[in-house]
Amino acid sequence: MIYHKIIIEQELEYINIKNKIEMKTKTLKKDISKKTNKLIKKGKKISNDTLSGAKEKAKSTIKSASDLLNKGIDKISRKSATLKNPGPATPGHSTSLSQASKSMIR
Repeated sequence: MIYHKIIIEQELEYINIKNKIEMKTKTLKKDISKKTNKLIKKGKKISNDTLSGAKEKAKSTIKSASDLLNKGIDKISRKSATLKNPGPATPGHSTSLSQASKSMIR
């Protein structure tokens, strides 16, 4: 009889320990899940912010390149117009084609 009582007490203790472990396991799983979801959201936000920054940088770079190109085209157009219609020569400036070409290269 005492033997059965000891076995029953041990089984109850085992069940109690098993339940505590299961509860702790569930709690840990929930905590891990919450932290993982937070990390995923934070990573997505960082990725989106980085992508937005890269897009803005690319737009800015393209705009700067476009402005620079337009300035170059305007300069070439003005020099081309000057070559077609040289106008009166000013002191220190030559209107010869070879010298005008050299000035365009600069």
